[in-house]
Amino acid sequence: MYQQIVDSMAEFASAAEDQYIPVKIVFGLGDMDRSEKSFWDATDRGFVKFDDTLDLSTAEAQRFFLDTCDRLTTEPCSLKGCLGDTLVFPLEADEICSATDVFSPQAQCFSTAADACIQTSSQTDQATCEAAGACKWAGGASPACTKRNVWKDGKCWMQQFKDWCGSSGFQGGTGSTVAPTGECTGAGFLTNLVTFREETDPLGGAYTKSVGIVDGALKYAQITVRSTLQEFQPNAVTEPVFDAFETLCESLQASAPASIGKKIMHSGGIFWTWTFTEKQLVTNVFTGFAICFPSAYIVLLIATRNLSIATIAIVAVMGIVASVLGFCHWAMGWGLGIAESIAAVIVIGFSVDYVVHLSHVYVDAGHRDPPLTTREERVTFALKSMGSTVFSGAVTTFGSGMFLVFTQLIFFVKFSVLIMVTIASSIGAYSFPDCLPRLSSAQLSTPSRSSAATLSC
Repeated sequence: MYQQIVDSMAEFASAAEDQYIPVKIVFGLGDMDRSEKSFWDATDRGFVKFDDTLDLSTAEAQRFFLDTCDRLTTEPCSLKGCLGDTLVFPLEADEICSATDVFSPQAQCFSTAADACIQTSSQTDQATCEAAGACKWAGGASPACTKRNVWKDGKCWMQQFKDWCGSSGFQGGTGSTVAPTGECTGAGFLTNLVTFREETDPLGGAYTKSVGIVDGALKYAQITVRSTLQEFQPNAVTEPVFDAFETLCESLQASAPASIGKKIMHSGGIFWTWTFTEKQLVTNVFTGFAICFPSAYIVLLIATRNLSIATIAIVAVMGIVASVLGFCHWAMGWGLGIAESIAAVIVIGFSVDYVVHLSHVYVDAGHRDPPLTTREERVTFALKSMGSTVFSGAVTTFGSGMFLVFTQLIFFVKFSVLIMVTIASSIGAYSFPDCLPRLSSAQLSTPSRSSAATLSC
């Protein structure tokens, strides 16, 4: 059933924007406390340590929060993984609150505060400007109070909170009129924030997730944006975009007031996790190769006691592995996932099997009574004595892989393909057509088990 759900996700129609990774910019989180974590319990991940220096009740922190929202939608990006030239999708006209929008699940806008900034534009006081709503103060020789671009989706919740604070109340949401009980900075901040969070959330949880009220206090806050990075891109594309968000958060932290907290973090959810999982999978494959190929070479040296024959055999094994992985990428269109990374190492064992049997019998033919001295005689002997056995083993292994094709879990389906392609490559392209002809035609001396002949065939 699980695999059927995964398959249906590829067929289910969704909006184009859903194909791009959502990223959360988070304030107020510290490290994870894993001092009492049980590594035998997969559900025990430790405890979150909150940053007690976070204080969004100050005008400086609220202004920085709003400025961060403005910067996110205009942050440039020239990386391959970024669509267009920005790190986050810029706002379209229909995604910004206007004076005619009414607070609703589709448009979390406060019409009563839409022109509040314009009404106070004649004021030369920054505090008055910012108290009117989601307004931006521009000082200097020509001071001005202008309205910020308020996101309709409410993902930058501080904009809605400031407009709510600057209004005298609104009609919408749950259907009741809710008005601020006092100032939204300083001592009245938390009381008003809790009221705003509980009474003005038309989506039943959007603000609950973004405004982290824990044990009656604001412990964390987050801004959610849609990055221009498409889902399921390879690590070479995804990791530079991750680094770009890392650099952005460091830049924001460098200019943040002390009340914003000690560290600004970002999260791409499972996609960030998979980025580094994929990187480690690739590392594990090459680590496996670095262990398995030398081990296989040693096994071939012990079985044949001949350096040249072992070298011919291990080259055949490398060819089999390269053919299988190339087939998976070219013909099947598979990336290097969990199943492929595990199977890539297992394939080496399958590949060595038939080559080592044929090479061993080839060498052993020189010790029969009477001994077979020419390469042609030894190849013929290897084919007659071991050829049918090797071929029969290949047929049974290939057949076992065929039954896995009809399973539902994609891991078993992929594993079956890898088994069958490995057997087909080993028997049809390398063991019989490649390895044995090399042994019969190479200009080498007579094969021997003696230590004096271990450097030649």
